[in-house]
Amino acid sequence: MRRGDKKARLDTEISTKDKIPIQRIIPKVEVDCFGFKPDLNISIEHSCFIRPTGSLEFNSSIDYYFSIDGGKNFSDKKLYNDLSPGAYSLKVMNQQGCKYDFKEVIVKENNVCELEDVFFNPSIGEFWDLSQIPLTNGDLQIFDRNGQSVFESKISDNYQWDGYSKNGHPLLSGAYSFTIVNESKKVFGTVNIIK
Repeated sequence: MRRGDKKARLDTEISTKDKIPIQRIIPKVEVDCFGFKPDLNISIEHSCFIRPTGSLEFNSSIDYYFSIDGGKNFSDKKLYNDLSPGAYSLKVMNQQGCKYDFKEVIVKENNVCELEDVFFNPSIGEFWDLSQIPLTNGDLQIFDRNGQSVFESKISDNYQWDGYSKNGHPLLSGAYSFTIVNESKKVFGTVNIIK
């Protein structure tokens, strides 16, 4: 066998075997993060005292990654909803991995809250149970669609409204706006009487 024949045979044997993928090793490039400060605005919506309704929104024309938990989790999401009152540790990271720590942002408790719509049917014995609203010892006012007061009462822990007017007459089916106010807090919304 000639020297050239052995080389040709080795090439053939190698080429018939499964090919092993070649991995490129890319050297890590150091990024200079000195002076990185993101160009963005942060909007804060405070949270209702009844349920978490706060929000943080990041407004920027540049794509960043955001964290509201001190850098544990980053996301490209710019709007965070349903936040409870409290302190949020904000961090921003750019596409190169540079991070910027903001001071803590406070989502405060809002003392004025809108409730979800309430529906009940007094003609079958249903009541509007106000005990689920964490606002005790307040003043309840109910208004018709023209803004005229149709019912007023002081409420306590286990108050229920039966759908009757302040004159003792059953109210018609429809949507009525309401407010409940105590010394420091207020809730408002719509109660719907269905029959």
